[in-house]
Amino acid sequence: MRRTRAFVVGLLAAATAVVLPAVPANAAPYCDRPNPPPICNEDPGDPPPPPPPPSDKSPVGALESYQYLGGAQLRVSGWASDANGGPVRVRVRAYNYDYGLFYADQYHAGRGGWVGFSTTVPIPGTYGTHEFCAYVENYRDWTTPVAPDRLLGCHTYKVEPPAPTGLTLSASTHYTDSTIRMSWLDNSWNEQRYHVSVNWISRGHDKSCWEVWDGEGLPPRCMPSGTAMRKDYTVTANPGTGRIYFDATGLAPNTFFNIIVNTVQDGRFSPAATGGVKTPE
Repeated sequence: MRRTRAFVVGLLAAATAVVLPAVPANAAPYCDRPNPPPICNEDPGDPPPPPPPPSDKSPVGALESYQYLGGAQLRVSGWASDANGGPVRVRVRAYNYDYGLFYADQYHAGRGGWVGFSTTVPIPGTYGTHEFCAYVENYRDWTTPVAPDRLLGCHTYKVEPPAPTGLTLSASTHYTDSTIRMSWLDNSWNEQRYHVSVNWISRGHDKSCWEVWDGEGLPPRCMPSGTAMRKDYTVTANPGTGRIYFDATGLAPNTFFNIIVNTVQDGRFSPAATGGVKTPE
């Protein structure tokens, strides 16, 4: 009876046993599935060495001074150099156009070498405010990447209308009214107008005052003696150039007058032509 029971139990165990396929001892599990884990990847080896640092260097320098000289001329000074070699070239640029192109090859005491520049370049000379920029060109060593040029700075300069010259003054008095005849040389081809300013100090008259009109059609008012007075005139533009004549009338006799004349162009006043004259009694 015991033998029969043991035989039946053994037969059932053999029927339910699972047979697994043989797996090599060194095989990595799950390597045949999608997206295998890192242990299934091949050894990538050492990473590639980094690229060498670029050898082409940007230039250095400084724009140390500039001055508009008039006559469409700009004076610039400074220094510039490049570790790759030299001498380097400097560009002065305005309105997307190169107005100056020269080498920084003069001796610069502050840098102790032949890296300086001090030169005059042509520049726009029309009336108004202009901007220019100075650059140092890269001195290439013919490797890549190519280093960029160096901006030394951007600055502005103003061009004023040409001043009148050759101012002459003469005075005359008729009864109690005096006239100053003035003339000057017109040096501008396209001025808008001329501005004339007549200045004087009021003198004692009767009750220690001087009667003047306020320029707006109101009755005259009495100004105390010693008051600084001023009267402005507008003189129309003169086509082309030449000598202009103008009379300032209705002035006081026996008085010293200071005269200031400016060219006006695009709202800008030129340097002044000045002079002085005394009216007769």
